[in-house]
Amino acid sequence: MEAIAAAALNSCEQFNSQDLSCTVWACAVLQLMDTPLLDAISAPSMPKIYQADPQSLSNMAWADAPLAWCHEPLLAVLSSAAMAKLNELILQDLTITLWAFAKLLVHDWPLIDSLSAKSLVLSSDFAPQVISNMSWSMARLMIDNAPLLAALSSEALPKRDDFYEQEIANTAWALATMLVVDMPLLDALSAESIAKSG
Repeated sequence: MEAIAAAALNSCEQFNSQDLSCTVWACAVLQLMDTPLLDAISAPSMPKIYQADPQSLSNMAWADAPLAWCHEPLLAVLSSAAMAKLNELILQDLTITLWAFAKLLVHDWPLIDSLSAKSLVLSSDFAPQVISNMSWSMARLMIDNAPLLAALSSEALPKRDDFYEQEIANTAWALATMLVVDMPLLDALSAESIAKSG
């Protein structure tokens, strides 16, 4: 691993936006917290981030979170680039980016508001994993967005049979953390949890 990290460190200035994104993603997957490599990647990557496709943007945001690597200048550029490409972001990109900023406890309100608004437009496509991750992210950042919460609840009820146990737990935790008393949804999640455990 050290040899690979050293080789990447020596050539990271020549990386394009996808190379940078994939390298940070690989570090996260391998749990390789190589701060010199990550810091070296961040400097040349900042101007290139604006050339990245939406998936590379969300991958880079995602990769920072499990490493707990909160490089504020890089996150600011990722935020700016994501807002510039908001119309190109699909629901998965929106959810992953919001989750990453929540995991790092970064309260970038312009980004959060933009991601939330775009997610609301796509709410009919919410799958259980999206509902769970978005609810968790909202609770972690204490996002007060009643229309988005209502959309999450509305989409969760008819899809409750498709929730895995972890998705049920995350969604219920999020509602409790945000002090949201949505009895139809809480009752449905409770019944689904009991059915799945028995």
